[in-house]
Amino acid sequence: MKNECLMRTIFKIILLWIAVLLFSFSSFRQAEAVDEKSYSCMVCHGEQKVEYKGSIHDKRRILCHDCHGGDPTSLDAEISMSRRAGFVGKPTKKRLTFLCGNCHADRKRMKPFGIPTHQLEDYKTSQHGIALLERNDSNSATCTDCHGTHRIFLADNPESKVFPTNLPYTCAECHSDKELMDRYNLPSNTFEEYSQGIHGEFLLEKNDRSAPTCARCHGNHGALPPRVTEVEHVCGQCHLTAIDYFDQSPHLNAMKRREMAQCISCHQDHLTRKADVSMLGPVCTKCHEESSGAYKRGQQIKTLIVEAQEEIEEAKKIVAEAKLKGVDVTEDEVGLERAKSNLLQAIPKIHALNLALVEESTVRAKSIASDIKLRIHEILESFRLRKVALGIVWLFLFFTVTALYIKKKRADRAFDLQKEEIKRRSKPMQI
Repeated sequence: MKNECLMRTIFKIILLWIAVLLFSFSSFRQAEAVDEKSYSCMVCHGEQKVEYKGSIHDKRRILCHDCHGGDPTSLDAEISMSRRAGFVGKPTKKRLTFLCGNCHADRKRMKPFGIPTHQLEDYKTSQHGIALLERNDSNSATCTDCHGTHRIFLADNPESKVFPTNLPYTCAECHSDKELMDRYNLPSNTFEEYSQGIHGEFLLEKNDRSAPTCARCHGNHGALPPRVTEVEHVCGQCHLTAIDYFDQSPHLNAMKRREMAQCISCHQDHLTRKADVSMLGPVCTKCHEESSGAYKRGQQIKTLIVEAQEEIEEAKKIVAEAKLKGVDVTEDEVGLERAKSNLLQAIPKIHALNLALVEESTVRAKSIASDIKLRIHEILESFRLRKVALGIVWLFLFFTVTALYIKKKRADRAFDLQKEEIKRRSKPMQI
């Protein structure tokens, strides 16, 4: 009995050592440098080798045969690319999906790199995944369509196809293909609209990576078009305050009745224009008659916003004028920022379509701007009065000095005449 227990213990120790050795060998193989002269994949496939070098798989030593199979130690094609060696060659899109998932869905493998492992499961729920895996539609995008084949980089690398400023162009490779999109009754001008919209302008022109990309709204691996009831959650990732006010508006019931698609009914989806009060008119008439109470309320809200904007702009100009004249306007500049802040608070409140709510912020904004205008006007008026008073003083001094000068000139002239008279009288008379 004791010998049997001892043998089991020894057997477990041997198995443990074998596991350690295998792990060490595997780790060593991943870390060791590849002898490219004898590594047949790189000897024959130079173009793919150039793409692969510097990629994240190259850095992590994920080698060609890890994905394609085969025997890279042999330069004989019949051996290196044989079925016996497990050669896969170019995998089909469906097989490729699970090939990538073999590593990327393995928590043990991905944990050291902090990479999530739910991508494959998410992909299965996406439109792309459903089309490929359930309908066997090879037109559908899979891992390599978005990330590249051999030239694959981390998502935060500017060279990556899924880097924020590159992603819209990557999606456009398929979604701007009219012939392909027509097969699925999808628009092919999505990228064109996105690039003209405010989101595309910020991302593609101003390099503002906080602007939403395709994946931010549709998801990346689990990409799906947002349904009517989901638009709120998509836009609400950034525009939470606007969503809160929208939920207080009569439009909420219209959305529940599926009469409107919340945000995109007014702002559109890809061609999202910069939010501006000028929208309160053309956009409203899509659903409301100009004679309706709803339309008139929209115009009242527009008037409140415009009046506050004009008041702030006037205050801004008068502050700038005073600053040029040497007035200390530090306090007024701070006040202007407070007025702008109140006006900004009024903008999302528009979504509630509550006149009192908007008025609350616009009245504060106008009041602050009006106080600034009054203060600066008083200062500039005092400056003007001082200038007038100073002008009068200088005019008085001028006339005084002129009068004194004339008086002096007259006195000098009289003195000279007197001297000449005395000199004339003092001359002896000639006989």
